[in-house]
Amino acid sequence: MADEINLSAPRRRFIENYVANGFNATKAYTATYKTKNRNAAKVSASKLLTIPNVRKFLNYRLETLMTDEGIENQQRRVLRELEFLAFSNVTDIVSWDGGGNLSVTASDALPDDVRAAIKKFKATANQIEIEMHTKLSALDTLAKIHGMMADRKEITGKVGGPITLAQAISEIEDANTGPGGV
Repeated sequence: MADEINLSAPRRRFIENYVANGFNATKAYTATYKTKNRNAAKVSASKLLTIPNVRKFLNYRLETLMTDEGIENQQRRVLRELEFLAFSNVTDIVSWDGGGNLSVTASDALPDDVRAAIKKFKATANQIEIEMHTKLSALDTLAKIHGMMADRKEITGKVGGPITLAQAISEIEDANTGPGGV
């Protein structure tokens, strides 16, 4: 089906970038056509999305996202984003020396994974504030996905006291059969 749609390679790449980056047309245009002028990229991307064969290829790509393979790719993308957050470091953005001199990397020079990890950036005449997304929650989520953390349920007797083996077995059987029994 995709081969039946008459579309140039750059326009196909534009749609692929558009879908991959979460439907940011300006970013997709900039990545595809290597332009630095964001306003021109925004206008050109908007025009591209009105071309019938570009729309047709976009619709085709959206349909493929709903297949098993598309869902698997989305799952990989979610994992990749979590990894960006979990393994990011502020030193990917800022460096400093022993004298307290700071050097901040320009945003357009940062790789996508580093930019994705930035939650907030604020610059004033005297101060730079960079806040990263929380690593701990991303690490926690990744650990759960990969089975590194087991869910546990603690069973105790009345008023937090000890429980007998028979009581524990009964509690487990009740939990497994549910309220109506099976």
